[in-house]
Amino acid sequence: MPQDDVHFDLLKEAWIPCFTRDGSPVELGALDTLARAHNLREIACESPLATFGIHRLLTAVLQDNLPLSTEEEWCAVWKQGQFASGLLDRVGNACSGRFDLFDAQRPFCQSGDIVLDGKGKDKLKSIGYLAPEVATGTNATHFAHAFEDAHGFCPTCCARGLAAIAPFATSGGAGIRPSINGVPPVYVLPVGASLFATLLLNHVLPRYVSALASQPDPGPVWRRDSAVTADEERLEVGFAESLTWPARRARLLPGAGGTCSLCGRNAPVLVWRMVYAQGWWRSKSLPVWRDPWAAYVARRASAAASGPITPLRPYEDRHLWRDFVPLFLANQERAERPSVLNQIDSLLQEGLLPADSALRVDAFFVRTDGKMKVFEWRHDRFDFPPAVLARGPAAESVSPALEHAESVGRAIQDALCRIHPDSERGRPDWREIRTAIAHISRPATRTYWSTLEASFRRLIADPDLLGDINAQARWQEAWWTEVRTVATRAFEGALAGCDTDANGLRRIETARRVFYTQLKKLGGER
Repeated sequence: MPQDDVHFDLLKEAWIPCFTRDGSPVELGALDTLARAHNLREIACESPLATFGIHRLLTAVLQDNLPLSTEEEWCAVWKQGQFASGLLDRVGNACSGRFDLFDAQRPFCQSGDIVLDGKGKDKLKSIGYLAPEVATGTNATHFAHAFEDAHGFCPTCCARGLAAIAPFATSGGAGIRPSINGVPPVYVLPVGASLFATLLLNHVLPRYVSALASQPDPGPVWRRDSAVTADEERLEVGFAESLTWPARRARLLPGAGGTCSLCGRNAPVLVWRMVYAQGWWRSKSLPVWRDPWAAYVARRASAAASGPITPLRPYEDRHLWRDFVPLFLANQERAERPSVLNQIDSLLQEGLLPADSALRVDAFFVRTDGKMKVFEWRHDRFDFPPAVLARGPAAESVSPALEHAESVGRAIQDALCRIHPDSERGRPDWREIRTAIAHISRPATRTYWSTLEASFRRLIADPDLLGDINAQARWQEAWWTEVRTVATRAFEGALAGCDTDANGLRRIETARRVFYTQLKKLGGER
């Protein structure tokens, strides 16, 4: 199909899936999404990676066209309740001719200099590389049994995939590096009562932008007149530029229409093949880039609060709520919460944002092996009073509460080690024993953490958490009771499936004695 005959302008074409305030689904172009943002509830793609990617894309549009320098300027826009027509005109003019997926010279988030005849140095790959949930390359049997050449994506799915590259591009083998934040971190997204509120809550003021951001800011990638060069090391990054960081040198090859293999809808144009190679990468000689939507923690090997930091990333079998402290609470030792939450906290403290404003914080992440294997991707949700973000009672109660839960979780594992025969030897190898009983201890701790999550989410919204000293004491006592009850059930449930011969029963009783002794000690320290 001739490239000049194919167009899909993301400013006007419907590709962003939203829900209106009354819950009705609708798909809109980028301009209509901004124009109607006050009447929309949220953006919601089937892929959480695409959902966050679209938010990040719209944030880049606003950061580039709605310069706000102070909290007062931010508050003035907030009080308007919707984006002004002048802003929409400005966006339309600034982005015109640069949001077409198939433009011959400036294809959206792609490189117009790439030759698509398959004979150039840029090799064609399956369009499936835009979506980690489908079969491509070494993922051929990881998620689905299929051939990568069977994938043909409609323009809508292609646009969503391109939007997710900047935040979520992972390593992809030799010479393929991750995006600007390295191995993708956990990203938070403050969510308001409307999409307008959400986008403004995520509009970052200069004082909360990384000190490493270069000035002047080159702006989003679509402002560039030159193509993204292959495998280019970059020493400077602007803030708005970071939001659309071109980690991949890409170009879509449009073909005949049909049924999209990803969303299942018919489209007059499908993309089967594309160029998808290493684009820009930030030099490893530079300090860690600070993304306003990511939390940062001291490396585990570092005992000092001032030691090297890395973005908070997901781990196997670790529920995200267990990282509530580094993700959401202020002034934590060895951790820095996302600066976009510091901004909201400041707006609340200065009375520029009502304390009773509806606030939800969503979290998005993809879990990998640190390289090219993708294991899972998730969208998690946290609801709590905005005052929890403030420095004060919440941090003083929640941090020790979660530390206590971690200690009890370790107590379950340590006590269950006692059911293994080698635990009765003179000098047991506890590391080997923990590995040997993992088939018992891992299900027990999974049950413990998954059950305790519901209790935590309920108590984090309890008014006692933000009350006086007596109310906080009640909150802590309620939490300890939940931890003790859930831990006991998980531990006893694990013992119920153990051997019941004489030796086994003796070891079970030893495990019980160890567990309940430790539980008593931990309870005395609350």
